[in-house]
Amino acid sequence: IDNLLEIFKYLISVPAIFGAAIWLGYTWRRLTKTAVAIEVIVCFILFAIIPNLFLSMDWARKNPDFLVQTDGYSHVYKTPALNDDVAAGRALKVGDSVEKEVWIEPKGIFFERVVRQDPEEPDSPLIGMGRFEAEIWVMSWFGIDFTGFKKSQLVATRFFFNAFFPFFLLFTLSLVTRPVDKSHLDYFFGKIYTPIQASNEDDKQAVAFTAENPDSIRAKKLFPDTNWEFAKPDKMDWIGFGGSWAMVGFIILLLWLMVTIGKG
Repeated sequence: IDNLLEIFKYLISVPAIFGAAIWLGYTWRRLTKTAVAIEVIVCFILFAIIPNLFLSMDWARKNPDFLVQTDGYSHVYKTPALNDDVAAGRALKVGDSVEKEVWIEPKGIFFERVVRQDPEEPDSPLIGMGRFEAEIWVMSWFGIDFTGFKKSQLVATRFFFNAFFPFFLLFTLSLVTRPVDKSHLDYFFGKIYTPIQASNEDDKQAVAFTAENPDSIRAKKLFPDTNWEFAKPDKMDWIGFGGSWAMVGFIILLLWLMVTIGKG
């Protein structure tokens, strides 16, 4: 990783490996330890190891199957006319709206960039540069043709994969592996649902009671007869949720004020 943009991309994708498992661990009783272990290993290989490993291997960087590019296309856009546009007869005066055409060159699909090995020689062989997009590579196994995609769509597709593939693995693997013992789950979720008590002793007793009597918290659950452990929102939940959005709005307002004052 040799630039800030790539670091930012990793900061977005790599935490998803653990985030999916952590979130499901608190919300889905059917999640298994085996599924989490396999998901972490597989996703870490896909999101972190393969992209860097393939970049360092000539067979991958020069593999024709990995040097496929998107189709180039012509893009027409509107822009205010300049003096040159008026002189060329494309507009009556400066500022009029005119249409201009630009050619978008093909972009690498599996590598961030595909360039000539010798930039001075237009017929030299191609080579992959930048991150190897392992996520796009995996999706191509299922017959998806990415040649008609724009670069922005490829990036969005990669992040879509980063976000949902860990969940797909966890759900699929959990359903075919041995579930966690019910007594352990009752204790864990009982502790989550039990309010903190005044003393450690009272807290232990309250958690133990909830674990031994899981039906005592049934009324607190949004979906009581399923494996999902979503609690019904109470007053404090709504206050916290509303307060969070109020803080977001306040920060956006401050940003707007700073930009506005700066222009003045």
